[in-house]
Formats: sequence, structure tokens, C-alpha cells
Amino acid sequence: MEGMSIFRDIRTEDDWQRAENRLRALAGEEEFDRVAVIPVERITIRQDFRIYCEENSCGNYGVNYGCPPDCGTPQEMEERVRRYRRALVIQTRMEMDDVEDTALTREIRREHNRKAREVGERLAAEGLSGLLMLPGPCSYCAVCQKIKGNPCLFPEKRTSCLSAYGVDVTALAVACGMRIDWDGTSVSYLSLFLYREDRVGTEYAGDGSTGEGE
Repeated sequence: MEGMSIFRDIRTEDDWQRAENRLRALAGEEEFDRVAVIPVERITIRQDFRIYCEENSCGNYGVNYGCPPDCGTPQEMEERVRRYRRALVIQTRMEMDDVEDTALTREIRREHNRKAREVGERLAAEGLSGLLMLPGPCSYCAVCQKIKGNPCLFPEKRTSCLSAYGVDVTALAVACGMRIDWDGTSVSYLSLFLYREDRVGTEYAGDGSTGEGE
């Protein structure tokens, strides 16, 4: 199978170019609207964005292990991002007559996240570990154990949203040449898979814990 070992035998810049072509190809197979690969240094982190999570308009603050405050402090979240050197950015964008149709927007987000997680799992199977960010709260489990006061059942699969990391999504879209409209005519969802050029073949961890300890 093409790509099965490409991430396990990287020695040169040419090897990395071929590997990044494979990243794009995998994302392309999932039929995302846009795909980009950028240096992590081009991702703008705003630690002051944590206030939007604290306002809890989504209702997940303190009740989901992937969300603040349980996911980590703003500084800790930025430090996780800065461990990595490169980022695969994938976008789903859809024109809508009514962006207030929450049932439809949630379904679009659910499908986007399913495909993004599939990309992460396939990259892991091919030997590339990394940090996966998805829009919205972690939904790997139907009900987060945080609500019941129990430990997370799948910490290696846990994800946090871009807001929890303080990612400036508008700046990210500009850096990637992606279109995001805030005029109510469309919805856009972005996910990131961060990977580090000096670390290959380690176990995939959704929350960025790549076996080296927090």
C-alpha cells in the first residue's frame, strides 16, 4: 500500500517533501474543500482567547475533558502547539441559506470531525504521530466521563478545539489561503494535524501526548 512506510524512513528534505505530498493525498481522499501544509510558526496563538471558553456559550466548559479548564492552561496549550514544526490544515466549507440551523451545522461539523480523525488515525498507522485539533468539544465518547466524575476512558484519543489552544482561526485561514465568511452565508470548519519533523514512528495521541510525558 502506498504510504505504508514513507513516514518511517525519513532522512532528507526530499523525503519530507514526499511525506508532505502523502499528507495532502490522504486529506484529499477524504474530500475536504481545502488542504494546506504550513510551518507551525505561522499559527497565531492568542492566550487571551481563553475568555471565550470561560464565557461558556457552548456549554462545555468544565464538563468535557477536552475543554478548559481540564485541558490545560492557556500557556500549557500553546506550549503543546509549539512542540511541533509543521501543520496540516484541512477545511470544510459550505454555503448555507440559514447558518442558524444548528441541526445542520452540527451535522456538517460531525462529518468534518469524523473525516479529520480518520486522517489522524491513518497517519498514525503509517508511522506519523502528531497533535490533532478539531472544532468543538471532544466527542470521541457519547458522554464524557467528566460529567460522571470518572477519569477519561481514552486519553490517547482525546482532542481539544482550536479555541482551547487559542488559535486565531481568521489568521490561520489567511495564512493558508482559505476563505472564511462571517456574514452568515456559509459555515467553515478547520482542523489541524501538527507533526514534528524530528519525531516519527511514535504512537498517535489525540491530545498531543506523544509518549514523552507532559
